[in-house]
Amino acid sequence: VTCAYDRTTGDPVGATYVFVYKDWAYYASGPSLLPSVQHALQWAAIEELVSRGDVRVYELGWQGEATTEKGRNIEFFKSGWGGADVLFPVWEVVSDGDGIDRGRGGRP
Repeated sequence: VTCAYDRTTGDPVGATYVFVYKDWAYYASGPSLLPSVQHALQWAAIEELVSRGDVRVYELGWQGEATTEKGRNIEFFKSGWGGADVLFPVWEVVSDGDGIDRGRGGRP
């Protein structure tokens, strides 16, 4: 977790949650109370991930899939960091209530 605080009051104004598994880091969430705080928080998170020396990929999530204005704004923010979508197979376990789990492939 990377946090940002107001310089005058010391109150929290934003945070970025990133999970690391092996050599991949995954952006989970980024709440903020002030405009543009997330840009600084993402940069701080990237600097921390680079300093670790063991993270090869920082996954910010899909782009080009949004159906709402808010979603498109989030995608625009993510696209500012560069990179590209990478497709990979995903499986989920689904139960129809009969006790038998069935795997389904597809995109997340």
